[in-house]
Parts: sequence; C-alpha cells; structure tokens
Amino acid sequence: MRTTGTTATSSAVLRVFTFLALALLVVVPAVGAGCAEETSTTTSQVTPTSAATTSSLAQTTTTTSAIPSTVPSLPAGEPLTLEHVRNAEITGLFDQTIMSFRLVDGSYKGPRSENDPSTVNVTVSEVVAFGDLNGDEVDDAAIAMTLDKDAGALLYIVALLSEAGEPASAGSHFVGSGSRLEDLSIIDGEILVAATVPGPEDPTGEPVVPITATLRLPLVEGTNWALLHTSQTSETPGGDVRKITITYPDLGPAVSSVALIKGNVTIAPFENNLVYTVYDAEMTERAQGPVPVEAPDFGAPGIFELTLGLLDLGCTGRVFVTISDLSAADGSILAMDSIELEVFAPG
Repeated sequence: MRTTGTTATSSAVLRVFTFLALALLVVVPAVGAGCAEETSTTTSQVTPTSAATTSSLAQTTTTTSAIPSTVPSLPAGEPLTLEHVRNAEITGLFDQTIMSFRLVDGSYKGPRSENDPSTVNVTVSEVVAFGDLNGDEVDDAAIAMTLDKDAGALLYIVALLSEAGEPASAGSHFVGSGSRLEDLSIIDGEILVAATVPGPEDPTGEPVVPITATLRLPLVEGTNWALLHTSQTSETPGGDVRKITITYPDLGPAVSSVALIKGNVTIAPFENNLVYTVYDAEMTERAQGPVPVEAPDFGAPGIFELTLGLLDLGCTGRVFVTISDLSAADGSILAMDSIELEVFAPG
C-alpha cells in the first residue's frame, strides 16, 4: 500500500511540473512579443529632426544641443507660440561659425561650438513676429537675436518654421554690428525689418542710419544658411530715402536666354553706377557688374536699364538678381531691390 501511495503521489507531482513547464513555454514568448511591440510604438513617436538641423549638427554642434526642451511639443500643423520660440533650438551661421544651441527663456550663454570653447552670449529681443512664411497657412516666427562681441553686439534676424510641433531654424540674416532693432513683422510671407545701423563713415559707432529690409526663405530649402535678402532702403542724414524699384519685368516671369530689367532710383548713386548680382537657385553667385543710371544731376532721381544674357552665364531654371546701391566708403548696402526669374533655352 505504501508503494502504491508513493507511486500515485509521484505521478501527481510529475503531472503538475509538466503543466507548469507547458504554461511557461506559452507565457514567455507572449511577454517578449509585448515588449517588442511597445518598443516599436515608442520609437515611432520620436519627433523627427528637420533636414537642415540634421546636416548642421553633423558639421559642428555646441555642447548644449543635447539639452532637451522643457516646453511640450505642439501638435503637427499648430502655429508657434512665444514660449516655444523663446526656448527654441537655434542652428545657423553666426559670426562666420555654424552654431547650434538651445535658448532658455530667450537667452543662451555657452561655448560657440565643439571646436571653439570661447563663450558667446545670445539674447533674443522682446519683439517677436508671427506669420506664415512657407505657405502652409500655419504661423511661423521671426526673432531678432544679438550676439555679444568686443566690437559690439551683432544683430541677426532668424526665421523659425513650425515643423512637427517644434520651431525649426530656416535661415538667418545679419543686420549689422552695433545695430538697433526698431520693428519686426511678417506680411505676405516676407519678414519686414526696421532697424537703425551705424553710418558707413563710422561702422563701429552709434547707430544713426534708419533702414528697412525685407527677407524671405531661400529659393531651395536647406541649400543656404542665409535668408533671401529681397530689398533694402536707407535714409540720408537729411531724411531722404534711398530706394531702388525694379519696374520691369513683373515679378516671377518666365524669360528666354536674355532678360531685360528696368527700374528707377530715388537718389542717383555715387558716380551714377549701381551694381547687379546674379545668383542661381542655390544662391551661388554667377555674375556681377555695373548698372549705369541716367539722372539729370548728382543725387537726383534716375532710371536704369539692364540686359542680361543669362544662358551665357550658365544659368537655367530659377535665378535671383539683385540691383544694389553700395556705399563707396565700406561697400555696405544703401539700397537694393531684387527679382526672381525663370530662365529657359529658346526652341
């Protein structure tokens, strides 16, 4: 009887262990599959980085670029807010160095880059402009940013696009050293800047010359750190406005191998010569030369006419042409207008 009882007990124990082993074989793969699915879902929720930011970080990145934002991301397609703009990650070409850093409540203090540990102080102006810059009907932003330097603060305008709920750097424009921002706005996809800059006779002095400038996104996204500088005016000491206006052709026409550009100036330039510059779509300079101005007297209003053989310059597709009045003292822009053309070969 003992032998029979022991055998029965052993058989029962064996059946229990067999059942537990089979249960473990079923449960363990199920748990593993759940982890894999959760990991995949978490990875897919990572906010993508814009192409411009990715390429810049590969070149040089400050030690602060890894600092996460403490501001929650916006839903994709939502307009930017002041809080997000003042805590944005900024990437661009500043003071001849590609920098990438995160603002904290509108400021940054830290190394210029991984290769340059010298400290840079960045401050964002209280004036922030909101509006659509890329035609997606979502508000982007433009900020004015100063970088402290021994020779004076460097003033930049930076465009920020709303991408996947985050502000993404889309280009910058250098206004000048020791310049003072007066106003900033976004109208019809362009950034309008009003500032006061030092005069050409004393570029390191106090800001005394009022200017206005218009900027927009580059022709080809990600090909250039600079915003497209489309026009500029300035005031003389007497309060007269230097302005160049291209009157022909209309904006954005298709032209053949030769382009005719006409316009006028409110004040004739030094030696009655303006300067034209031709850029391709990636903002590579293709040609530069003089533009004679016809004016009845020195400093009087005048007109100009320019014929460009664009195919002879190796230009096809989209090109960007500027007409500028440059200072004889330091080469700075006194006035400028521009036009975008579409070039095609005849026949």
